[in-house]
Amino acid sequence: MRPDRFAVLEQVRRVREGIDPHRHAPFAQHTMRIPEHDFYALCKLYPDLISTDPETRQAAWARLETSPFSEPYRIGKVVRGVTRNGVILK
Repeated sequence: MRPDRFAVLEQVRRVREGIDPHRHAPFAQHTMRIPEHDFYALCKLYPDLISTDPETRQAAWARLETSPFSEPYRIGKVVRGVTRNGVILK
């Protein structure tokens, strides 16, 4: 495993377990942290992630976020669509 990938996934694990805080702007909706190398692999599965059309790109991100492929990258559990203390409220 690449060192940068390991560092990102370790940080995600620590936030998910409540060891580290998840800091982001109040208006942001960060729900995942994806290592760069993994992002390119995910783009092969979901090519619309890099679409130039905003609606298509947003739909692809929504599909990825609810798919099992996003599990290792999720900051918290999907509960309601809002991130609160490491938990994504659906």
